[in-house]
Amino acid sequence: MCDRLPKFYKGWDRGSLVYAFISSFASQIDDADDQIAEIMRSHWVDSARGQDLDLLGAAVASKRMQGEGDEKYRSRIRRAVSDYRGGGTVRAILESVMGLIGTSTEGDVEIVENPLLSLSEEVKVMAGETWTISSRTVEDVDPRISISIEEGGEVKDPTLTNLKTGEVVTFKGTLVGGQELVLSKGRSELNGEDVTGRVEIKGFPRLLREGSVWKYSESLSGLLGVFDSAKFDEHTFTKGIPYLTIRFEWEGHAPASFEVRIRSGALKRSGLGVEDVERFVSKMRAAGVSSRVRVI
Repeated sequence: MCDRLPKFYKGWDRGSLVYAFISSFASQIDDADDQIAEIMRSHWVDSARGQDLDLLGAAVASKRMQGEGDEKYRSRIRRAVSDYRGGGTVRAILESVMGLIGTSTEGDVEIVENPLLSLSEEVKVMAGETWTISSRTVEDVDPRISISIEEGGEVKDPTLTNLKTGEVVTFKGTLVGGQELVLSKGRSELNGEDVTGRVEIKGFPRLLREGSVWKYSESLSGLLGVFDSAKFDEHTFTKGIPYLTIRFEWEGHAPASFEVRIRSGALKRSGLGVEDVERFVSKMRAAGVSSRVRVI
């Protein structure tokens, strides 16, 4: 300010009255400039520190993790901003997870869409009953079917039918309590013994992705007497009809989902846990899409 005054004011002379007068408020203006600059720096990810950086992170739903330093947190905030632009694409999620654990090697992180799952379902039924079941995957599948009967029970020619497709599988023989019958498209076993030759298949019943109604029956079921409608000389009357436990096991690709696979060494070097990565990924995935993290 003193340099802008005419020379005869002697603003250049530090002992002059003019210099003392101007300096008295110029220092306050300089302090204000410094504070404004500091405020500006606190609003920039590259220069913000501590609590200011926390506030910037909150603006993009990226909370500082326990023990996380400014530099690592700053890098994660930059990725979060990129994620908002990337729209949760596979590439955006992959790069973000890589940045989260601090690796530049793509082999350390892999994303698998519609991962392969091992699924199972169990029903308890007796002859003539039906139930609905689906594959819960993106495709129709051929299940492995295990059938066991309650202790003391006995059934002849147990049959499973997919009523929607008309596919039928029948074991020609008697199944008693304590035995387990395993049916599959290529091989069937009774207590571990191959009985494929005793199984009749009219299109092995598939589990459909949209679901279908199944029915269990056996040779005697059509002759069982029903109160007030059976004929004495045509039907068989029994005190109890045994229950069967039918277990379906299959593999299929999960719908609307993806799996993040991280090498154990890379995750260990990052100092983060699986839970930390799961929380991070859950904020990026699209609505209606499920995700999981697996260490390999």
